[in-house]
Amino acid sequence: MFKKKREESGIVDSVIGSNTSINGTITFENGLRIDGNFEGEIKGVGGLIVGQSGVVKADLDVVDLFIGGIVEGNVNARGRVQISASGRLIGNISASAMMVEDGGLFEGTSRRASSSEEML
Repeated sequence: MFKKKREESGIVDSVIGSNTSINGTITFENGLRIDGNFEGEIKGVGGLIVGQSGVVKADLDVVDLFIGGIVEGNVNARGRVQISASGRLIGNISASAMMVEDGGLFEGTSRRASSSEEML
């Protein structure tokens, strides 16, 4: 029998709405979606979604990252990073996989890390 992938990784159980601004440190499990403004540091054991209206100025340590808005900061992702056509990432990336859709912007350096490699 094959082991199932962690099903919780697709779950979003916390949302920062588009009319919300937060400064500080966020730690989360499962999933987090940011449609508002956040500045600080984010650490998660699940996936992070930055929606089209989301603006994040933070260093990120997450499993997977989907960027539809703006992220300024360094990213450690144990899984994959996806930048959509409306997404912008300014910072350095360490991830096991990365995809930038046509129209998306990535400005920085990238380093491929294996999923078993410990992140900095």
